[in-house]
Amino acid sequence: MKKPSEIESIGLAFFGRVSASISHEIKNTLAIINENAGLLEDLTHLAEKGLPLSADRLQRLSNTIKRQVARADGIVQKMNRFSHTTDRTVQPVNLYETTVFVTEVCDRLISIRNVSVNVTPPATPVIVSSGLFYLEHLIWACMDFMMHAQRSGNAITLTFEKRSPGAQIKLSGSGSLETVSAGIFPSQTEKMLQESLQADIHVDAGNAEILILLPEAIH
Repeated sequence: MKKPSEIESIGLAFFGRVSASISHEIKNTLAIINENAGLLEDLTHLAEKGLPLSADRLQRLSNTIKRQVARADGIVQKMNRFSHTTDRTVQPVNLYETTVFVTEVCDRLISIRNVSVNVTPPATPVIVSSGLFYLEHLIWACMDFMMHAQRSGNAITLTFEKRSPGAQIKLSGSGSLETVSAGIFPSQTEKMLQESLQADIHVDAGNAEILILLPEAIH
């Protein structure tokens, strides 16, 4: 059996972490559906004993179940899209749309941090040819580090800009990264990702900014 390379190993770890988070979301929706199904069963038993059923209560239960089914369907679609980002090695990538998707697929992991994430759309689409899955991983790794450096309730902002050649993703936060960035970031994981993507990471600790510099196309 072929042993995974280091970059494949960290990719599997990222995929596993996101998958575990998404499965937790699905489990929560199923728990709510199960709870409401139990309430319907209780109402059925009461009706069998001659007690009147409340049409309004039945409608509320039905609406709750429908909402949770729709929520679960949305989560599964999100997981399916994330799974398919591993299909192709290099492809055109819209940086804004990809970053928005990263925030969606990692929504539960973001909420645990209690830090708001604002993704600002550029005036014109910023597109590069890159490895989508590893780029998603790199964006998340930088977001995760930036969130870790913020106080609870703070916000980080991501903006996008075309460069010559290539493009830039800028992550901005509050305060300073000096107390947490020295020797910690970029870690070996980010270094392997940026090497794979032919990218650069610049940390401006004093201004609490991280720049992800990407080539126009991977060669």
